[in-house]
Amino acid sequence: MPRHVNIEVDDACFEEVGTRDEQLFVCKPCSSRPLKNKLVHSRRPLHQANVLSWHRKCEQERLTDFSRAGQNIELPSGPSITEGADQEEDMCQVVEEIFLDRTFRMEEGDNTYMQIETDMNENELPPIEEFDFPAPAEDYWDSDDERELDWIDTLPEDEEDNQPLEKEKKAEKEEDKKGVNSPWHPFRNKNYLAGSLIVGFLHKILSRAFYNHIRIVLITLFKLNLPGYEALRRQRKKIRAVVNYPVIQKNSSTGKACFSLSAKNIVAHELSNPLVNPHLDFFPIDAKGKNVFKLSQSKRWLQDLSRTQRVQMCTSNNKHYYIFEPVKQKASAEILVPIFFYKSADDVLFSKCIKPTISSNAGNENLVIQIPSDIRFHDPNLLALPVDSFDLIYSEIETKNAKTLSNLCGDFMEEFDGAQVEKITLPNPQMSTEGFDAYDVRLEEEVLVMTPVLAFLADSPMHAEITNTPVPSSSLNPCRSCKLSAPSLAEKVTMKYLQEFLQMSSHGTQCLNEHRHWPDMIRDSKKIWEFIKKKKSEKATDKLSIVYGVRDQLNRQFASEIYESKKLRKKLKKKNQPIPEHLQAAIPQHIADMDRNDPESLLSPYLKLEGVMISLILLEIFMLNPKLILIMMMPGFDGSRHTPVEILHVFLLGVVKYLFRDFMNHLKPEEKDELVGFWRSFNTESLNIPSVKPMGLVKYASSLVGKDFKVIIQAAPFLFFQFMDAPKRNIWIALCHLAPLVFQTHIEDMNEYLIDLKNRIDIFLYHVIQSSAQWINKPKFHMLLHLPESIRLYGPASLFATEKFESYNGILRNASIHSNRQSPGQDIAITFSSYHSFRQIFSGSMFYDMMKKNLTKVSSQVTDVFTRITQIQNVFGYNHSISHPTQTYPSIKKDSVSKFDKLTVPENLKNHYCGYDIHQVSELHLNAKEVLKIKYFILFDLPSTQEPINPTVGRVNSIWCVKKPSGPSRYIIHASILKKMEGVNDWYQMAEFTVTEHSLFVNAEEVESCLNLQHNCHDGGCKLTKTRAMRIERNDSDVKALEITHKDDVNFILNSCSLHAIDPHRRTSGLVFRRVEPLQWLDALHEGFNNWKANKKKGKTVIPSVPSISCVDPSFLI
Repeated sequence: MPRHVNIEVDDACFEEVGTRDEQLFVCKPCSSRPLKNKLVHSRRPLHQANVLSWHRKCEQERLTDFSRAGQNIELPSGPSITEGADQEEDMCQVVEEIFLDRTFRMEEGDNTYMQIETDMNENELPPIEEFDFPAPAEDYWDSDDERELDWIDTLPEDEEDNQPLEKEKKAEKEEDKKGVNSPWHPFRNKNYLAGSLIVGFLHKILSRAFYNHIRIVLITLFKLNLPGYEALRRQRKKIRAVVNYPVIQKNSSTGKACFSLSAKNIVAHELSNPLVNPHLDFFPIDAKGKNVFKLSQSKRWLQDLSRTQRVQMCTSNNKHYYIFEPVKQKASAEILVPIFFYKSADDVLFSKCIKPTISSNAGNENLVIQIPSDIRFHDPNLLALPVDSFDLIYSEIETKNAKTLSNLCGDFMEEFDGAQVEKITLPNPQMSTEGFDAYDVRLEEEVLVMTPVLAFLADSPMHAEITNTPVPSSSLNPCRSCKLSAPSLAEKVTMKYLQEFLQMSSHGTQCLNEHRHWPDMIRDSKKIWEFIKKKKSEKATDKLSIVYGVRDQLNRQFASEIYESKKLRKKLKKKNQPIPEHLQAAIPQHIADMDRNDPESLLSPYLKLEGVMISLILLEIFMLNPKLILIMMMPGFDGSRHTPVEILHVFLLGVVKYLFRDFMNHLKPEEKDELVGFWRSFNTESLNIPSVKPMGLVKYASSLVGKDFKVIIQAAPFLFFQFMDAPKRNIWIALCHLAPLVFQTHIEDMNEYLIDLKNRIDIFLYHVIQSSAQWINKPKFHMLLHLPESIRLYGPASLFATEKFESYNGILRNASIHSNRQSPGQDIAITFSSYHSFRQIFSGSMFYDMMKKNLTKVSSQVTDVFTRITQIQNVFGYNHSISHPTQTYPSIKKDSVSKFDKLTVPENLKNHYCGYDIHQVSELHLNAKEVLKIKYFILFDLPSTQEPINPTVGRVNSIWCVKKPSGPSRYIIHASILKKMEGVNDWYQMAEFTVTEHSLFVNAEEVESCLNLQHNCHDGGCKLTKTRAMRIERNDSDVKALEITHKDDVNFILNSCSLHAIDPHRRTSGLVFRRVEPLQWLDALHEGFNNWKANKKKGKTVIPSVPSISCVDPSFLI
């Protein structure tokens, strides 16, 4: 921390107002409240500025009095003539100084206590000191030691402010008088708004010292008096209270204070936000496996929710229809019972209904309504009907004798499962007992919100903690989804474990492992705790934990206290020392009390997480702190199934990182230098990746992050293969062909996609295990086998990837840096609370004012600032151009063409567009994400007589803008045609293209996408040469670096590993991937196992290789 500079206290500025008990001072220049320490106050920059102004004012008043006296003033007697001359000279200097600075004035203000809803003349400067008085915590830090830390940096973020009572009353009167009529409501004036925006939120937060520096500059140069940092902090606290974003504090069972935001408030405020609400889905969508790209189309929401979690009600024909509540159709007048509500792909509201069995009891008129139990979404007895076909609700249905159905059935419906009958209360009991109230800005009324949990996203260690399973790494139970296990480390080096790892039978066919059962895991966790209390043996507990495959991290903390207490008792007994009272009990007293009063608190709280009221549609909003989802409970969560395989940590930071580091560790120093040259020559066009840093990717290969591995996976075949042998090339070919499917964001056909994905995963694992079975020590290879099921349940893997949440690491770090370190968790929570509060008011949302007890919204001037300034929108994560696209494509990105690329207008183009203005364009926006330049490769349709749609690859030679003076522009691309060669290239295992002599002009609107093609350097014999001129410190130099010199410009390889335009690349390449046959699997298992053993024995083969055909009955392969 910086230390203070020695400052002399000007006693003339202070007036003593002490009491009997203590000595207090009032600063006359600042008109401050009573102070205890003059030195602390004198350090303030604002005080120093006020002192300067105050002295000038005093001098001016003294000179004014002097001029009024004129010649009649009588000089005091005593001084000599010389002394009088000196005084006159000094007076002239004072007058000259005042004259030179007379344009600088500092207006005075009152000392009114700040209220965010009081108004103020915008031209009036707020008082300075009122913004900067210290909070009560200052008393502790009052000291004469000039080396002490600045007290202002130690104030807690939520420190209460104690204003004098009369100021509080005055502020309250001003607030009651003006209230929401303030033109900058809920800010006091626009200076408060400006100060709040300058301080910043989340990504960009300004420190207190730097804000004060900016404030002094604005005051001095522009006379713009922004509120002090303390005033802004108090204002933020009031806005949080008004908008209702409190920070919730709860203590864990271990006594640690935890801070979070209310998930209910977050969801409720998103519903009232006019910028967010239109983009929310309130019903699951039955896409029928076609065109899947969002979570509302997920099987999890559509089919797998329990009856209490699925959509309970829908509105049609001004009536409310509920599930498990009879309705009557319009046309057929049949009575049906809705079981599911959902939307079709064309946004029509549907319901799946069951036709109930209605019978009468013998001897009375009562009716019995009966439906089957446990009805699934694809039950053949369900009827899919549009909700618009419904007529009467349950309370309106009448029988032929004019009696209501509700009276005849006694408000009960039976559910029969073939053995027993369960009664269902009518009307639907969930419609009023579950959920919470919120204001829907689209409906302009309050609604009841019910949101189920769909998934819990985390990395592997966090998932292990959530599911009460061991952290994978070298665990004997490395999978949270299935019962993959080994009794000991020695048993992991066996063929049996290898087969279970690959979910493979001894015959090479698929054999899925048994899935974990969530209720069993809860039961086993409780059994282990009972065993701990009984045996109190750490070794015995670990053995039992291995048998069950369960490890409760919270419970192990309490168990360790028991073990430590037992060890201390033994140690004291051995030394014949008395045992303290707190160690005499077998179980520490606080643990025994918890076990007696609340035994569930000794186990992981996630075991109680049968369901949480959080929708994954809004998951990105409150994954800031995943543990806040423990606030609300509902049934339906299964830790083993609803923790999907996420691709950042499992694929990029798992599989890809392992193989890349293995590759780099085997390179020699001279080979690494060559690799840098290959990286410099890699063509990144149409890959949508930032510029490659060749030296960093090689030199810091062990410190790369996810985005770096995304680049590596797209470049590996063209850079790494020359350093690899055939087995490693096969592994990387399979990995690079798998990556595009893993990162595909738009699935046209789910069934075909999953078949292809499963096949490519098998091919990859086949080559990995064939090289060495030692890779089974990395559980993330096994987790790839569970990825297809996660995608089937939730949709494209990018929807449940944690990559987007990694950015919150920087936000948390930034918030903790600007904390006073006394309670960083609370300060971080307050930072997020302030962000959400200001995000709410800037969006123009309706919110319930907790102080005034009514619905209100901010003034239009505040929302206008947010609407007009794009940078402020970006601060709060809003992109208007994406929400409301107005840009038409294609469009010009860069008009001017360099002199080296400048061409004359082709005659063919002139003749075809006679009378048009034609000029050359440098760069073109093909769409929002793709840019077109010279030498880029494109995919377009070239109709022929045989095929009306004939995908063709071309290379851009030039781009032309054709326009009539009064008409729209059209963009014409002159492209050379590429011919696809037969088969695939043996080295790259990708499609090969050759540039032909044919060319044509193509309308840019006919271009489907850009493609990434790399030069065929292997077959062309391209070499590394030192021809690349290096730029050193942003200046050209004479230093030459290695780069590839191509021998031709016609032979190219289509990069099938591209993660951009995945479908066009896959369709254009036309690659076919053969499935791995059982016999091939068996050979790979034995070969990989032998290689592993051979490596362990330093090259000596332990298990002889046996041909697989001799040990497998062919009948098993049919």
